[in-house]
Amino acid sequence: MDFEERRQQLLKGAYALEESVKFNESYKRSFFELVEEVILYLLQAQDVFFGQFMLRVRRTININLTIPIATIPNRENFNMYFNPFLFLNCSKKEMAALFKHEIYHIMNSHFEREKKLKNRFSKEAINVALDISINQYIRDLPSFSKRLSAINIEYNLSLEENRSIEEYAEKIYKSIKSRIKEGKFNKDDDSKYDIDKSK
Repeated sequence: MDFEERRQQLLKGAYALEESVKFNESYKRSFFELVEEVILYLLQAQDVFFGQFMLRVRRTININLTIPIATIPNRENFNMYFNPFLFLNCSKKEMAALFKHEIYHIMNSHFEREKKLKNRFSKEAINVALDISINQYIRDLPSFSKRLSAINIEYNLSLEENRSIEEYAEKIYKSIKSRIKEGKFNKDDDSKYDIDKSK
C-alpha cells in the first residue's frame, strides 16, 4: 500500500472511531508510521536538518487542536501534537512543509518572543505575524497557511518580505484596531481580537 492509500485509510479510520473512544494503540502506531515516512522523505529530499530535528521530537495525538500540528516546549524537549482529522487532509509535501513551519518557530525562539509581545499587541496580530514571518520561506504549505500576500489583502496592508515579527505585529494590530473603530466588526469581536482600546 503506497503513502496516499495509507493516508486515506487512516483518515477514514479516524472518522470511523466513535467520539467517546480514544485512538487505540494500533491506530496510533499506524499513524506515526506514516509520520515517520514523511520524516524519511525530508531526510532524502536534501532537508536533512529538518528530518533529524523531527527524529528528536516527541509526538502525540490530540484531536482537540484546531490546527494540524502544534508544538509545545518543555524543559528537556519539544512535544508535537497532531490532529489526524486535519493533518491527514494534507499531502506528503504539505506535511513536510508543516514540520518545517513548526521547526522554524522553534529555531526563531517564537515561544519566548510571543510572551514578550503579548502585552503590546493582540493575540491575533501576534499569531499572524509569527506565521507570515516564516511561511514566506517555506514551499508546499497547505492552502490554509497564512501567506504575506493574503494577509496584505485581508488587513489592507503593504507588508514587505523579510521584516521583523515586531513590525508585522504592530501593523496588523493597528489594522485590526482601525477596522473595529470604523465598525467593520461587531462589538462582540473585541474580545475575539483581544483589543486593548486604551492603546
